Amino acid sequence: LGFASAVTYTVYILVADTVVRRLAPVVLSALVMTGAAGALAGRALLTGGVDLHFGWPGWLWLACIAVVSTVVAMLAFFAGLKRTGPSTAAILSTFEPVVTTALATLALGETPTLGQLAGGALVLSSVAVLQGRAARHGVGAEAQTAVASHPKPSGSVNDPTPPGSTPARSAGGPVTGPVTSSVSSSVS
Repeated sequence: LGFASAVTYTVYILVADTVVRRLAPVVLSALVMTGAAGALAGRALLTGGVDLHFGWPGWLWLACIAVVSTVVAMLAFFAGLKRTGPSTAAILSTFEPVVTTALATLALGETPTLGQLAGGALVLSSVAVLQGRAARHGVGAEAQTAVASHPKPSGSVNDPTPPGSTPARSAGGPVTGPVTSSVSSSVS
């Protein structure tokens, strides 16, 4: 089950990375939230509904969870994914349980178990090792941003991009080849 979860999350991040390059993070978040709401509504219909009979404090906390913990978190994740790429986003998202445990300790007065503390230390050390390795090899958002923000002028001697066209970006970010405007001219 743990392995299936890791595979599913990997596929989710890789698919989201390709989609977030075509859609704004807000649009992608709205689509994901709509799909999740539909799935939960379907489950509620199959299992006999949802109990919504609680007072205003329950509705206030429900709204906070929906807005802060879901919508804002997903918008931030997709915006970060667009800026950093899937590898960095996946590594940094493993930091979530550590933050959750720290907030539970600070805000709710809970005491983490020895196993939770050991798990948090493992996550923190893994993030440090992976980020350090990426920095030593020059891989990451900084390297991709530098390449993408300084493309060669189109039509230069070593550039295969014809004059008047826009360089295409791969999922990783660097310029990969021409995308010409001939599609619109060939349609007319």
